[in-house]
Amino acid sequence: MGCTCSSPNNKPSAAAAATTGSPAAEPGVLETIKTSVANAVQAVADAADKLAEELDEAARDYAEDVSGDLGTKLIQKEQGTMNLGDVMPNFEADTTVGKIKLHDYFGSGWGVLFSHPADFTPVCTTELNLVNKYLPEFASRNCKVIALSCDPVDSHRKWAKDVLAYDEATKNSTELAYPIIADEKRVIASQLGMLDAVAKDAEGTPLTARAVFIVGPDKTVKLSILYPASTGRNFDELIRVLDSLQLTAERKLATPADWEKGQDCIVSTSVSNEDAAKMFPAGVRTVDLPSKKSYLRFTAFPEPAQAAPAEQVPAAAAPPAEPRRNGLNLGDTFPNFTADSTQGKMKFYDFLGSSWGILFSHP
Repeated sequence: MGCTCSSPNNKPSAAAAATTGSPAAEPGVLETIKTSVANAVQAVADAADKLAEELDEAARDYAEDVSGDLGTKLIQKEQGTMNLGDVMPNFEADTTVGKIKLHDYFGSGWGVLFSHPADFTPVCTTELNLVNKYLPEFASRNCKVIALSCDPVDSHRKWAKDVLAYDEATKNSTELAYPIIADEKRVIASQLGMLDAVAKDAEGTPLTARAVFIVGPDKTVKLSILYPASTGRNFDELIRVLDSLQLTAERKLATPADWEKGQDCIVSTSVSNEDAAKMFPAGVRTVDLPSKKSYLRFTAFPEPAQAAPAEQVPAAAAPPAEPRRNGLNLGDTFPNFTADSTQGKMKFYDFLGSSWGILFSHP
């Protein structure tokens, strides 16, 4: 019998390799490997293309959502809320009279900050013109005013010419007598909770609501009102509220519904009848009520004292780094709370039904 043998030191011959099926005997294997690798690379490329298409579609959907419900929710989550008693942020901003810091601009007196959706808009034009005519009223109350609009300073200056031309009494004036803040990126509007999540411009960007803040000498917010972009403000009401705020800041008084400067005032419930007689020499009138509780007391408007300069109130502590976010902004969904009422337990939405509603609170 013959046999083919190889020692450890001898390599098998080509014929032996062919007999045992070694790769060296199959020259097509390398081509197969190359083809497999190429197919795998192509599969990865195809998957990447598909993923890119899906990402593009998701991005388009997101863009549409930002201008819709999701955008509203994002605005509601991200923008701040200024509550009564909060310190108004001392932001720095470019204005039509140069760069200002808000607290420095207001000084030691009172201040009013009011915002606008954009320049060259009809309702805003009527408002800015009216404020220009009301400046003597604000000045006589030791109060400065400043406006804000989400456009650059150059646009503000051009718009001011239209504002002044709107009324016969101001059409020959050359510039507004108060500054307008430029908030192009809506940074200040977002910080102060001024954005209207419902009203948007042509690009789907939220408009700035018609916010009004009255700020006291201590730089805290004394009044906050948000009007929708479609509704112009009542500046007679702002003057009326300013009179009330200044009066009650210095005395233990309150003002009744529809009160105007010069009318009788309410004596604070924290003042006893004995102390009231001393504090209000003009006399105190108590309204006789079915409850027999003597909490509704009136006294004459303290005209001489009201003309005195306002007290200098120490500055409040610095504001927190982030504004509180526990308030309601325009466009927020009102909570459907359940509560006891004089008509029994109710859910708020059920009470409103399909109509409009007004909720007003009392201490």
